[in-house]
Amino acid sequence: MNNRNRWLTTVLMTALVTYGTTYADDYRHDEAQEKQERCENALSLKNTMKRALMCSQGDHCCEDHNTDEDHIPVGTRSLPHSEWVHIQELRAKMAFQRKSLELSHETEETESEDAATLEEIRIPEGELEISPIEELVTLGQEKVADEINKDNLEDESVPKEEVLAARATYYTSHQGVFYRPVAVTAFGDQVTLVDGSIWNVRWEHRYKTLDWLVSDTILVLPNHSWFSAYQFRLVNQNTGADAEVNLALGPLYNGIYTRWIIAIDYFNREICLDDGSIWRISPADDLVLKKWVVNDTVILGINDSWFSSHPNILLNVNMLNYACGTCENGF
Repeated sequence: MNNRNRWLTTVLMTALVTYGTTYADDYRHDEAQEKQERCENALSLKNTMKRALMCSQGDHCCEDHNTDEDHIPVGTRSLPHSEWVHIQELRAKMAFQRKSLELSHETEETESEDAATLEEIRIPEGELEISPIEELVTLGQEKVADEINKDNLEDESVPKEEVLAARATYYTSHQGVFYRPVAVTAFGDQVTLVDGSIWNVRWEHRYKTLDWLVSDTILVLPNHSWFSAYQFRLVNQNTGADAEVNLALGPLYNGIYTRWIIAIDYFNREICLDDGSIWRISPADDLVLKKWVVNDTVILGINDSWFSSHPNILLNVNMLNYACGTCENGF
């Protein structure tokens, strides 16, 4: 009987190991095949072939055929750098105050509990475990998931196929934050989105855009690093790539994906866009809103800042700054 049980156990373990190995091999094969297909259909490769064809036909291959006259100029009323730094400091201060307020609420709830219960759950000195919210730091000091994945990839002891790239989940109050890339230059230094906006990509991040497809979903996010010359980030929801960028040219004039301001209520911090959406702006961005005027063009994005109740940002193309806000009528 014991020999039979051992035999059954051996057969079962062999079957499980064989199935697991086959599944892992199939997964790696499918992943490699998908990566190869992305490279073959990438926008950057198509742009390279197009430029090579133009040069072979004697056209001006180095000339950009997209005229700047069709695009909205960027930063025609941009603020001085000192004011931009002041606004960033106000945002960081508001985030710190919100964090302190939540910590104080936790402290009050703890003190209101029964003393006997507190004595039972008291943790010995030196073994105090802090809550996850206390481990968070202010903007500019947090370590994002991209850096964690980068550390894992640089660790040669960890196989690359075993590194799990966790993709962040973002919230939005307006569906206009989802964009598609329509063009990527041959070297990945510029990305054009479906609204016509053109973005310059940071030199170290250009390799991330070389496999982007026209079917990918792109999000615009602010860059919280105070020591970077790039104000925004483009996040590819399909690949998880996060590239720092600057806005080079605004969206197309009167484009179907171009949004602009048609009304502003400075007192209630509300603005109305041409699509009928009404946005309430964060109190921390009151100084930013006061410089905005009707007919300013905006690009909708995602606000991933800690301790913010506003899930979106509105990037003002004319001012080259942004304000955090929430769409109130559910677009």
